[in-house]
Amino acid sequence: MDRIDEYDQKVQNLFNLTKVMNSYTIKEINEVAENLAFIQRFFTPQMRRDEEGLPVLDEKGNPIMEPIFFDNLPFDTIEKTAKDLAFIQKSQQNL
Repeated sequence: MDRIDEYDQKVQNLFNLTKVMNSYTIKEINEVAENLAFIQRFFTPQMRRDEEGLPVLDEKGNPIMEPIFFDNLPFDTIEKTAKDLAFIQKSQQNL
């Protein structure tokens, strides 16, 4: 019985997905997929590639991965800049 409930939920999810997808054009769905792939690159390691687009390998033949972009963001600097901009905006409103 548990498996029936599990599969029933999966079937319901597929029906819901079909309804959502039918409300968009193929072009819109492709655009969303491209945007999601772009965003994913910020949060997942990417394989380093040479000028020809081939993977760069280490001495053991394993691909060398680039660090995750998100991990290298200067959050302290971003937060300070946001506070500075808010201060400037508030100061201009008081003029």
